[in-house]
Amino acid sequence: MEKNQQQIFQCQLQFGGNTNMPVFNMLQGGGNASSGGGNYGTLPEQIINFQAKGSNGQINLTWNNPNDENFSGVLIRRKTSTYPTSPSDGVQVYSGNLQTVEDTGLTNGTTYYYRAFAYNANQEYQTIECFASAIPVPYYIYGVCIDTLNSNPETSVTYVDDAIGMTGGSADWNNTTIFKDIKPCVFQNGTVQYYLNPDDLTKKVDGTNSILTGADGDVMIEIPKMGLKMVNDSENNKQYVYITDNPSATSNGFHYYAHTRDVEGDREKLYIGAYLGQNVSSKLHSYSGVVPTANITLTNFRTYAQANGTGYDLVSFYPLTLLQALYLVKYKNLDSQTALGQGYSGVGAAHITGSTNSLGRDYGTSNKTQQMCFQNIEDFWGNFYWWIDGFYCNSTYNILTATNNFNDTGSGYSDCGQGATSNIIGFMSAIQGASNTGFVPKLVSSSSTTYYCDHVQLSSDCLPFFGGNAGSAYYDGAFLFQCSDTASRSFSSLGARLMYL
Repeated sequence: MEKNQQQIFQCQLQFGGNTNMPVFNMLQGGGNASSGGGNYGTLPEQIINFQAKGSNGQINLTWNNPNDENFSGVLIRRKTSTYPTSPSDGVQVYSGNLQTVEDTGLTNGTTYYYRAFAYNANQEYQTIECFASAIPVPYYIYGVCIDTLNSNPETSVTYVDDAIGMTGGSADWNNTTIFKDIKPCVFQNGTVQYYLNPDDLTKKVDGTNSILTGADGDVMIEIPKMGLKMVNDSENNKQYVYITDNPSATSNGFHYYAHTRDVEGDREKLYIGAYLGQNVSSKLHSYSGVVPTANITLTNFRTYAQANGTGYDLVSFYPLTLLQALYLVKYKNLDSQTALGQGYSGVGAAHITGSTNSLGRDYGTSNKTQQMCFQNIEDFWGNFYWWIDGFYCNSTYNILTATNNFNDTGSGYSDCGQGATSNIIGFMSAIQGASNTGFVPKLVSSSSTTYYCDHVQLSSDCLPFFGGNAGSAYYDGAFLFQCSDTASRSFSSLGARLMYL
């Protein structure tokens, strides 16, 4: 297991003496680095929200400057043994009036201790204690190799790179760099209102009760930027899927389509609805305790999602592809219903949202009447299908995709090449397998217990939906992909899910 530890300390006012401090007045919070005195009446307020986050060979420091006319800048110093005790102690990292800095050239695995000192125009320093520490860690690449000639959905998948030594489905995955920062939250008007306990969504991270029914906003899952690379090695009958926490590894063949609007990787965070969507006053929402809306066209669902404001849409193809890859890396099994759970399937009537709220990040059973969740995304499969935007299979079976400006006909989309020469329908045995085509079906010579174990369809002039439904256990799973309908189609088991990007 990796050891990626990080500590964050907020600035704290200390009333009283501190024997470790030099000649600064802690009560007044002042002093001059050279003289040990100063005009305390003109000292600036201290910075706030001082935080440190480690990555490969560096630590990113962020803070908020005070709204104070006496503030000229902030000095930041660091040490590797203890926190600096004065503006002259340790190594200077930064001096100026920005609100972020990257401290580079650091040693992975070493703890670095930082202290900030706000100062005025006379270089008089505020000494109210303001600490942060972090440990830089290397970037990781977690991958799987699929033997495309092996029809056994479990034994065909093996771990590669940094996934070697991990166990499929283990809770240890929650501490890895690609999962630990996936966070459930309450989200409104494009802003996180508060984060939730991933093991019990009814609680905020501070232990107080959350409100999941819409009064505070939508319940969403925050996914930080990560790279995905898919390689189809047909010569050796292997399919590879890799995920990295490195946010800028395009030179190594990774792509950031799931976090893209206009330019690849231009979004740091992706938000996915924790629940199947409900239409409330012609806006799509993600609330607990409601019956999801269904029997609506893709065109109308898109309108309802976008009515929430700029950045809101239906979940689109590339965010779905990343979620599928995350499932596969964590569970190392192409048969998702066996590996994680049946989902609410084969039971007829739909279920209200929220039954998994207190059941953990990932939950599922063999009981077809129990909803499942993956990374707190309830009904990732089961209950209702959900429309997927940003994908179109045209009249010549070319796969068209987009990250923005979604529409019903693929107009303006990128052409990823021909995916088939005629309609495909059946249980999937092979995927398209490139980073831009993901888990789109390629071959259908399988069953519900072999290869990918999920039913798929790829038809011309059609758009896709995903997931599963309450009426059939055979039409549920992490790789179900039904590109079989036009945007004007609607039916009682087809819903939608909200996204913000």
